[in-house]
Amino acid sequence: MRRRFILLAQSEDELIENMPLMARCISSSIMLSHGLRRDADLIFHTNKVAIHFVSEHLRGVRPDEGSLLGILRRVFRAIREGRGTVRSGVLISKRDLESYLLNFPIKYFCAPFGKDLLEDPPRAPVAFIIPFVYRGQAYKVPANVAYLKCPVDRQWPDQIIPVLNILLDRLSYASKRDN
Repeated sequence: MRRRFILLAQSEDELIENMPLMARCISSSIMLSHGLRRDADLIFHTNKVAIHFVSEHLRGVRPDEGSLLGILRRVFRAIREGRGTVRSGVLISKRDLESYLLNFPIKYFCAPFGKDLLEDPPRAPVAFIIPFVYRGQAYKVPANVAYLKCPVDRQWPDQIIPVLNILLDRLSYASKRDN
């Protein structure tokens, strides 16, 4: 099942200060033990810039934090220089949040309150909007996005993303098995 993880950050500085967390989010969202997920992508989004990791087009990416930090350093250098592409599968743009949600019929904002994913399992491509660093502040959530109960107030996004991936994998496997 196609999935997109959008991590909302307050600023580019917040991302730079938390590059190890960014690296772990990349690894947990688009990597498997034997390669890359071809059904997932990851976006770090601020008011000014979006960093998009498109797993279908990524090549030569290793799961270790050191390699991913090297890619992230190149990303921030490219942002300073005004370039839009860092390497195959890593794009920088100034698109708004809504444009990243267009082709996803199911959209969730992860919050300490909301519906349970297992109550009404998604059967179509799904996008998850997750606060990069949750501080209890109000987020501007698009009107067509439902709230999904996630422990964002107690866990980091690199811990939440694998749980969502596992749940989606199990739901996808169960629906294939039942058909």
